[in-house]
Amino acid sequence: MIQPAFRYKVVTDPAVRSGLYTRMMSEGLGEFACPAGNMTPERWMELTEPRDGNIFGVSLDPFGNYCGMATFTRREYRMWRFDFTAFRRGFEDAVRQARGAFQWVFGMTDATALYGITPAVFRHSVNLATACGFAVVSRLPSACWLARRNRYVDGVLVICTRQTLEDSDMGFNAGGGGASVPEVKPTPKAEVTKPVTEAATAARQSQKDKAAKAAGLRSTILTGEGALGNGNNQGKTLLGQ
Repeated sequence: MIQPAFRYKVVTDPAVRSGLYTRMMSEGLGEFACPAGNMTPERWMELTEPRDGNIFGVSLDPFGNYCGMATFTRREYRMWRFDFTAFRRGFEDAVRQARGAFQWVFGMTDATALYGITPAVFRHSVNLATACGFAVVSRLPSACWLARRNRYVDGVLVICTRQTLEDSDMGFNAGGGGASVPEVKPTPKAEVTKPVTEAATAARQSQKDKAAKAAGLRSTILTGEGALGNGNNQGKTLLGQ
């Protein structure tokens, strides 16, 4: 199967930015894209506004459908902080989509590195980042406010340079670099059952053995106090006769 190619562009139109916010929330992606839970429409428009050199970009498939979006904010040392969100249409190819976005930004800016911080509980985000050439730098205690838990959780700091992205591209094109998936445990072997005829024969033989023992009175079993061998036969019960 040929993987779809994505193209990227900067979005400045307020109507488009507002529409993307609505789509993000309607697809249930708000808590992942905005874990702090305070992303109001007004705050979103402020965050994605084209000012101070910041970039708000989208990825589109060959048919022009929006598959994802990202914000890139310039920081010190020409490092850019990023946030990337794939829409449900682009979930299956999120790694290739995100990698293309990072290559796009490196190509149009003088960025020395890209970095991001994600809640440690969002393992899918960490997996996506490492699959795109990011290295996990550190775990930051209580760095992220998680609205759904109403408390701070640890954050994971990831960083990517042009070189790490290029190096990871070699493994990605060779079939590696994909986001990790849960390990599938081997299916336990089915329990082997005896054929019906064999089981029936064994049952009949068992009945015959019991009858033979009962007839010879060689299988008297004591229950109750008499079974303890203390010489007191009160409460004794004879089984098998």
